[in-house]
Amino acid sequence: MGLTQGPATGQAQSDAKKRSADIIRDDTSVYFQAFAMNPQNFVATAAKEFDALKNSYTNPRGSKGMSDFQYLIAGVRAAGMSKGTGPLTQFDPEDYTAIKEVYQGGYLAGTDWLTWLDNKLQSPYGTGAGGPTFSKDITSALQLLDATDAASKLSKAYFAAYNKMPSQKLVNSFMADFNAEAKSQLATTTTTTNTTGSGTSKSSSKKTAVTSGEGFTATEQNEFLAGFLKDNFKITGKEEAGQAITIIKGIQRAYKDNLLPVPPTDEIAEFAANIIGTGDAEMAKQKMDSFVQGIRTTAAKFYPSMRESLAEGQDIKTYVAPALQAVNGYLDTNWDITEPRVKEMINYSDGKGGFRSMNANELEAWALKQSEAQTSNYGRSKAMELAQAFKDGLR
Repeated sequence: MGLTQGPATGQAQSDAKKRSADIIRDDTSVYFQAFAMNPQNFVATAAKEFDALKNSYTNPRGSKGMSDFQYLIAGVRAAGMSKGTGPLTQFDPEDYTAIKEVYQGGYLAGTDWLTWLDNKLQSPYGTGAGGPTFSKDITSALQLLDATDAASKLSKAYFAAYNKMPSQKLVNSFMADFNAEAKSQLATTTTTTNTTGSGTSKSSSKKTAVTSGEGFTATEQNEFLAGFLKDNFKITGKEEAGQAITIIKGIQRAYKDNLLPVPPTDEIAEFAANIIGTGDAEMAKQKMDSFVQGIRTTAAKFYPSMRESLAEGQDIKTYVAPALQAVNGYLDTNWDITEPRVKEMINYSDGKGGFRSMNANELEAWALKQSEAQTSNYGRSKAMELAQAFKDGLR
């Protein structure tokens, strides 16, 4: 007789909750079969059920990428039902009995496994009140990496950062370090017994379970990976692609766009490594933005006429673009921000000890004094106009 899959398998959570107790308690359901065989045989017989859970995300952490299968494995461990420590992507033999108990519990309660497990996680005593909540306790479950997980996790991040794949030796090192950190951060549960009464009087005892620590959280895992990336690659600035060279080129461009000398690549590479080692995209962006704004602040000391624009986050290149376009029109040139004479355009003396940018008339007059004006169409045209006006003045 075939098994029907559990009600939460591969379906929306709202649909799962509509499953009736009659369906859950049907003698063809996977819940019923949990009573009919030993844990190992149950897990093997219900393999299709669990395969479907690997592609289902109806659990409370599904939106964060945790599959229902991972949630099930992590949940039984967080609830203290299993001592399994393997990756959440596969069963640990220690999980077998706990998984069977979850489905048995669902059968007896007339609820799907997800509802039953969530209720269990709300209270380690099964009362439905008190106890650690799942959102916190779920992170207590070890998420150890096997060789395949380690290669995938590190390789994707490593290639994104440096445009090359890590060596197998580095993958092995990452797996060992990651798993050691996960084990060291495993949340612990301490049970204490309080006894009242003494001598011949009646005594009673009460057990209290206290869970401390949140385990190796997702945020900490990201930070660990980022730190590993930072510490295990020497950025040279010669990388052809990847986050590292993107950061380096962005910083170099910020210096050039604000008429400042570009520091040695190894100095910028060190900052790029720190950005990659942040482990948080938003924080990395804030660090990058802050660094670039610091470049603009430095530029303002050399080009005081640009101080206000630079403080507003505008690069000198952006500010002088219209003036450069006009000058190139006057001189038939293709100057850009790297032309040394651009500095004269924005550090124009006002005759009172101050500096400002040239206005349109001053810019034209300045351009016509440059050597390129002798051969440019506009320069020759203005020269001819001046000559003709001189001749007319002599008549």
